[in-house]
Amino acid sequence: MLGHRAFVKSPLAKQAIETWNDRKNVPYWQIHTSNLDTGSIEGGLRVGMVIDFEPIASIGGQGYYLEDMFLISEAGPELLTPCVPYTAEEIEAAMKHDQ
Repeated sequence: MLGHRAFVKSPLAKQAIETWNDRKNVPYWQIHTSNLDTGSIEGGLRVGMVIDFEPIASIGGQGYYLEDMFLISEAGPELLTPCVPYTAEEIEAAMKHDQ
């Protein structure tokens, strides 16, 4: 994310980059199940579970949530959201595509 500094223009975007790059500024990491009984994970991870990993940050008084979903399989975790855009360039490209 530090490589994006040269491309950001707004003060909020600059603050976001600085904030997300210091782990102490992202104090909330939520992991929860994603199924008919959405909630906290009880016990260990089991094959067939779908879990959401969600770091949460507050930047400039606004809350930001990034969420990835994983299927727990026999071979290990499988990322179910590989094409979700993260960078400003990826988000802008995805938004242009939808217009």
